[in-house]
Amino acid sequence: LFILKKYKESIAYYQKAYYLFKQEKDISRQAVQLGLIGMNLSELGEYEKSISYHKKAYDLFKQEKNIIGQASNLGHIGKNYISLKKWDNVIDLLDPKFESNEIIFNLFGGAIIFTERNDGHSKAFETANRLLHILKEKKEILNVNLNISNFFAGLLNMKISKSLFIDICEEALYIFPEKDTQLIINAGMHSVKYIESGKDEKYLEKLDPDTAIAIEAIVKEARL
Repeated sequence: LFILKKYKESIAYYQKAYYLFKQEKDISRQAVQLGLIGMNLSELGEYEKSISYHKKAYDLFKQEKNIIGQASNLGHIGKNYISLKKWDNVIDLLDPKFESNEIIFNLFGGAIIFTERNDGHSKAFETANRLLHILKEKKEILNVNLNISNFFAGLLNMKISKSLFIDICEEALYIFPEKDTQLIINAGMHSVKYIESGKDEKYLEKLDPDTAIAIEAIVKEARL
């Protein structure tokens, strides 16, 4: 029914399944049904309600110590917050204990691409700038370098315009003066030229080894 876009009908079936699994005290399957209900609600544009279901699913998966289930629902919660343009809420989901941060930052990449296509370069740059500043505020608890690398990978994967990508990188250089973070940001800028070269190894040979490694990691994560 989800594939057929019959979201309301799909929700009704998942709710029935949820109550059956609840009677059986099957926590993992209860969590799965709640997550599926949340996904359908999101498709209906009921983002706040969707968030509440994904949070319930997250809590059940946490109870079961199911990291994949937790990460998946964090991603869906982030997607809903992005639809609501509640950027700070998305950042609040970032947790140094989870690899799901990659999911969140790829979602942010999608939000910036969406904004660029619908509202233009300036609005998209404003969104990226806000993200980078909030990330800076939380640098004490987050792996900034990893998240920036994932963020750049998400943007490249979603075919961001070259001009906007370079503008975001240059702004990031201004926001993050730390040497190790600047290396990642410069690698992001080089990634564009490396991709344009057809991933020619001779391009990497001209750079210092650490930058070359960072470029390869970003491009690999971008699946390009």
